[in-house]
Amino acid sequence: MTLESNEKAELQYSQSRLDEGSPVEEAAPANQCKSLDGYIRFLGPNYTTTIDGKTFDVFTMECKWQTDYGSDVEKGNLNDTFSGSTGRGSSTEVSKTYRYESPERIYSLQLKVSKDMYGTGQGISQNVIDIKKYEPIIDTAVQTLKIE
Repeated sequence: MTLESNEKAELQYSQSRLDEGSPVEEAAPANQCKSLDGYIRFLGPNYTTTIDGKTFDVFTMECKWQTDYGSDVEKGNLNDTFSGSTGRGSSTEVSKTYRYESPERIYSLQLKVSKDMYGTGQGISQNVIDIKKYEPIIDTAVQTLKIE
């Protein structure tokens, strides 16, 4: 779980330097997934909730991507079971994020759960994470935030 606090001016400066069309704070998780040649889907509608008088945006998203492995894995000695073989791996990352925007700062509390699968017949569709069992962790943690 991560908690970030970023100055809006810094994010706007970074955005202008990158010449991106959408705000950096909203695009970051999607850009991270796209950099892995992954695909993203939201796991339900985005919504808002009020905590300690402050309105938070809440969203849950999934990123999935596949990786081919073989000789590169062997060279790195990551796992002897891959010796002499090639195959596919799939990775899934699910995150739930609470985001609050003040006049000067953007606060974000995010819980990420990830799962990797490797083998010769593994499909990306088989790599599934049930975020529901982890949601009480972040839902409880966000209640304890004290933002001035």
